[in-house]
Amino acid sequence: EGKLGVAEFADALLSWQCYQDDLEGLMADFDEFDTDKSGSLDKEQLRQALKRVSDEVTDKDVEFVLEKADIIGDGVINPIEMKLAYTLWFQRWVVMHASEEPVSSAAAPAEVKEEKRQGKSRGCTLQ
Repeated sequence: EGKLGVAEFADALLSWQCYQDDLEGLMADFDEFDTDKSGSLDKEQLRQALKRVSDEVTDKDVEFVLEKADIIGDGVINPIEMKLAYTLWFQRWVVMHASEEPVSSAAAPAEVKEEKRQGKSRGCTLQ
């Protein structure tokens, strides 16, 4: 019916956590969004990466993630900071949608939805 219940949302969270732990996938994501091959993501490239989680990315969201994840303080996200950037954005996304019960499956990360549909998740077993 296009909605995720609490158990399905928990599975989606597990899928996302497993995805975050997949360094190879993380680096592939980084390389995909580092379109100018500078070795870092600027604000617009970061916005595109965050859209992997949700299309609902505002300027305020990008600023929040950049401010918190840019540990070096150079105004961009490097490969080491990418995991933190994704984690911060996913936590922010979950908090923004926490009051919605059930969460619309349209809001869930597309890759998580596909893995859930197939009953798998990057090396993690979904219950």
